[in-house]
Amino acid sequence: MSIELFWALVIAGIIAVIFAGIYVWRMVKARPRADAARVTVAGPSESGQTIGEETMGWSDLTDQERQIVGEYVRLLRAWCGEQARTNNHGGALNDDYAQVQPILATLSGTDIINDGSGLAGCGLLTVDEVVGLTAQTQGILVNYNSAGFRQMWAKAAGPSNLIG
Repeated sequence: MSIELFWALVIAGIIAVIFAGIYVWRMVKARPRADAARVTVAGPSESGQTIGEETMGWSDLTDQERQIVGEYVRLLRAWCGEQARTNNHGGALNDDYAQVQPILATLSGTDIINDGSGLAGCGLLTVDEVVGLTAQTQGILVNYNSAGFRQMWAKAAGPSNLIG
C-alpha cells in the first residue's frame, strides 16, 4: 500500500468517525420520545427572537440509545489517543526533517530513495513524494495539533494515553 493511500485511508476514517458521531447525535437528539421528560430551553432564533427547544437528559435515553452513544464515545476516545500519538510521531519526523531537507535539496525530485522500512507492500518513493508527504504531515500538525486539540484529547483519552 502506498503512503498516499495510507494517509487517504486515515483521513477517510477520521471523516467517517466524525460523520457517524454527528449522525448518532442527530438521531438521539431529534427523536421524539413520548416517555421522556421534556425540558424547554430558551435560545435565540435566526431573527433574534427567543424560541424554545425541547431537550432531554442522559437518563431519559433508552438502554439501547445509551449503548449506541456509549460505544461511539468509547471509539472516539480511542481515536483521540491514536491521533495524539500519531501527531507525536509526526512532530518527531518534522523535527528530523530539518536535518533531512538540505540533503534532499541536493537531489533531483525524481531520484528514488531506497526503501529500508521493512514494511510489506510499500513502494519506492521519489524525493518529490517524500517532500509531499512531509508537507502533508506538517499541514496536519499545523491544523490539528494545537494546545486546544491536545487538551480535549487528554480529557477524552486520558493524558497518559497521548504518549507514544
